Amino acid sequence: KVFRAPQMPRKSKRYPPEVLDFAVYLGIDVDKEEDLIWIAEQCLSEELPEPWTEHTSSRGDIYFYNSETDESTVEHPLFHKYRMLYEEKRQEKLISSGKFDQNQEESFQYDDSLKPVTISHEEVLDMAQYYDVHPQHECDLLQIVREAVLVPLPWMFREVMLPDTS
Repeated sequence: KVFRAPQMPRKSKRYPPEVLDFAVYLGIDVDKEEDLIWIAEQCLSEELPEPWTEHTSSRGDIYFYNSETDESTVEHPLFHKYRMLYEEKRQEKLISSGKFDQNQEESFQYDDSLKPVTISHEEVLDMAQYYDVHPQHECDLLQIVREAVLVPLPWMFREVMLPDTS
């Protein structure tokens, strides 16, 4: 069974491919939201918070290491900060575009369905296990796995939570 990753757009002349890749990782549509790609560029240029350091595996994959907790992860330590910044700027752009009037603007700010969906590292690992993706060896597929966690179920399905049997 062969799984092919979706083609990532590489049309921007203003930004290098690594910035575009990180923009996609943050959830930015690089074709439709080129004006927000600066967020990815800013994140990549910011120093990592102490005690995080960036490393490259023997396969060439980038990962991050926290020397205080002895944690290694492929998730950028600043991901959540810049994901929230992207969501904030995206909302500002929608509001200023005139698509929302004052009454809708207030409901937009408090409508939970419009807030960014945060997913835990464990949810990504659970989905990776479901798809038989090994994070240590196939970290290049983790963004696709992350997107699979966020995709809503088709209308004819509903999520069923199994009782905890532990």
